[in-house]
Amino acid sequence: MEENKVENINFDGKEYAVSDLKPEHIALFNLLLRLTREIEDAAYNLQKLQGSQAHYGAVVRAKLEEDEIKSQPTEAEIVNE
Repeated sequence: MEENKVENINFDGKEYAVSDLKPEHIALFNLLLRLTREIEDAAYNLQKLQGSQAHYGAVVRAKLEEDEIKSQPTEAEIVNE
């Protein structure tokens, strides 16, 4: 099975030869890569949660309307009566 070996790394718009890097540098680049993936996963999960929140908010509004549940008047509505 053929391995995909990375020869160069682009960081901050500059190319670095992997062969020039020390193990510490490679470990740091790998950490950055993993953090980037975790951020992307977190953003995806946030998007899913926000979609679910919007959906269930709409379900609650529809159910309140369907069951003719009235909201309580606000202080401003009471003063203006």
